[in-house]
Amino acid sequence: MPNTNDTYYLTELGRAIFRFAVLEYRVMYILEKLSPGYIHTYRGSRDSASDIARDLKREIRNVADTTLATQMALLHSEFCKLIKQRNDLLHANPATAPNGDQILIRQHFQAYIRWDFPTVRGATVAFDKANEIGGKIFEMLP
Repeated sequence: MPNTNDTYYLTELGRAIFRFAVLEYRVMYILEKLSPGYIHTYRGSRDSASDIARDLKREIRNVADTTLATQMALLHSEFCKLIKQRNDLLHANPATAPNGDQILIRQHFQAYIRWDFPTVRGATVAFDKANEIGGKIFEMLP
């Protein structure tokens, strides 16, 4: 029988990954509004989230509304940070936490991230906050 902590942990892992996917597509739909056909082109490519971020940064230069451009720059900055966070989560490896729970850890370029439940939950919240910014931007666009 699965450990109850495992169930909560695995549910939160799934939620985090799903919420990042929602954020990534929110950015893509912003780009679609700014450059019709963007999503179709993206789906036919091997572009990554970093490429989407690059495209968002490029589009900011074409936005005349300074309030909108400022919000887009904020989204771009957050999205870039969150891409790294999502990558650290996706490329983590299984480990046993000091309390015996099965978790993920990321050891990469002298960085160590212990993806315990609060850390995963924090990522989910960060993805949601960025998505809220993206939602406001999407609504501001014609």
